[in-house]
Amino acid sequence: MTADTLYKLYREKFDTIIVGSGASGFNAANRLFERGIKNIAIVTEDINIGTSRNAGSDKQTYYKLSLESSDLDSVDKMAKVYVDGLQMHGDIAKVEASESVRAFMNLVELGVEFPFNDYGEYIAYKTDHDPNKRATSAGPYTSKQMTEKLEKRASDYGIKILNHFKVIKIFTSDNAFDSILCLHKDNFYLIEANNIIYATGGPANIYANKVYPNGQKGASGLAFEAKVKGMNLTHFQYGMSSLNPKWNVSGTYMQAMPRFYSIDQEGKEHDFLAEEYEDFNELLKNVFLKGYQWPFDVRKIKGSSLIDYLVYKEEIYKKRRVFIDFRENPSFKEIEFNKLDDEAREYILKNNADLPRPIDRLIKMNKRAYDFYLDYGVDLKKQSLEISICAQHNNGGLYIDKDYETNIKNFYAVGEVAGSHGIYRPGGSALNAGQVGSKRASEKISLTQRTSPAKDHYEEANEFIGKFYKLISDESNIHELIKEAQVEMTASASAFRNIKEIKELILKRRTTYKNFYDLVKINKYELIKAFEYYDIIISQLVYLEAMLDYYKKIDAKIGGSIYFEEDIDFNSEGRFINEIQTVEFDGEKCTFDWEKIREIPSNNYPFEIQWNDYLDKRRVL
Repeated sequence: MTADTLYKLYREKFDTIIVGSGASGFNAANRLFERGIKNIAIVTEDINIGTSRNAGSDKQTYYKLSLESSDLDSVDKMAKVYVDGLQMHGDIAKVEASESVRAFMNLVELGVEFPFNDYGEYIAYKTDHDPNKRATSAGPYTSKQMTEKLEKRASDYGIKILNHFKVIKIFTSDNAFDSILCLHKDNFYLIEANNIIYATGGPANIYANKVYPNGQKGASGLAFEAKVKGMNLTHFQYGMSSLNPKWNVSGTYMQAMPRFYSIDQEGKEHDFLAEEYEDFNELLKNVFLKGYQWPFDVRKIKGSSLIDYLVYKEEIYKKRRVFIDFRENPSFKEIEFNKLDDEAREYILKNNADLPRPIDRLIKMNKRAYDFYLDYGVDLKKQSLEISICAQHNNGGLYIDKDYETNIKNFYAVGEVAGSHGIYRPGGSALNAGQVGSKRASEKISLTQRTSPAKDHYEEANEFIGKFYKLISDESNIHELIKEAQVEMTASASAFRNIKEIKELILKRRTTYKNFYDLVKINKYELIKAFEYYDIIISQLVYLEAMLDYYKKIDAKIGGSIYFEEDIDFNSEGRFINEIQTVEFDGEKCTFDWEKIREIPSNNYPFEIQWNDYLDKRRVL
């Protein structure tokens, strides 16, 4: 049977392709169109899935330069907050600070409903890891609203969308991008382009326990295989999330101070927090603080992040399911509000929420938080909520410069797939980074010229496809393989990392990658799952190798925002090396380097000099 009888391989060609249909992807396409680059297409596995459109939080934050009079701000002040969060380059920090206002106001003009006062000031609040009031919100679905408004603009422009096109291979030559290979239904498309903007989101598929929406998969492994470098890969955010529906139980959910309990395999309930805390008010304090200290953080291991660790122990060590219950107070005890920690007491009393039950406090402070679960058929007045420690966001990702171009020429990475941030990024800065990055990438593309890709990869594409068709048999193991890989990653390499098990997983993933076509079996309807598993294996291998290298580099028991669990020391705040880890995968091994942090650039030159420099650069480009 020939390839022609199995499938068709078609060709497409564009000036620029954008992979991903989230807020970053749509913004990139719109910005290109507005700058005169119109032979473009958005390539997406499904326009209705992904994190931007399907995720949110108690009050989903957007981070930008302060635009209200009560908070004096500057570009360099904001950039310094980024850099002070460790392992972020100063020039990227300055770009994300200085471009934040233009990115934000573009969304405002598109109709995203960010609140403002009678004087036109865009009101704000403090977010985590930021001393200023730079955070704002359009509600629990800020990114969804952003995506919908940006999509509407793309539709108005008539931008072509290749929907249900799954990227399965990236082709490069001479250290530059050439083309991608996509699966669409039962056929394949080799899409050539002068440039690619990669906006595929975070590598959600590598973990079993995750709060990413079900449709979010990621495609970082394909980029690594194409020799795109990674940076800061080890820096994930992990935290408590409900499992059905998937949602961060941050903000008011914790500030309402619900009851925690676990259930063992015999169905017996365990009040596991009470086993750790002798002081009931200390327990309440840490649960309350978990609300706005949501991601797990080693610096808070004796405070709010101890809650994360205790939940993790119940899940992983004791094999118990963990729940929170808003119908009862912790340990079924009555809360004496006047004895609460100052911060919790002041917050509760200011909101007139000194009420007897967590559900009463939740509805009083934030009824929308209660209504959210009700919309999914979960009534917190009547049932408990199962939770887990889940992966939520990767602060690292693909290597980028200040224009969001990777080490592969004409290959740009924007949104969560881009590794712009270090350890302690301010809350909401991811949404700003996606808008700024997509603007920067589109601007760079519009100011440069490339006639066509250097190499035709048609024969390579056919050969690659043929290998996967040979996996089809009367048996299938693909779903079991995917589940096993994800469960192993969650157990050994999430918020609490076991170096011995990570080393074992690295060897296992190397073997799987090398012998992939001998190990995988699929039926004729599961071809797309085989491509998913292929990306998972590469992604996991590179991330695991990065974790091991990071562990060796810090030479300490604690590193970054995670713990290496066999070495837990509750009296240590860890060692932080302010350098940036980079990694390149060559198909055989990973090569690592550590970059010194580039300082925040200073541009204190006369206006005329900078104006002429601006004009000269535009003429050269």
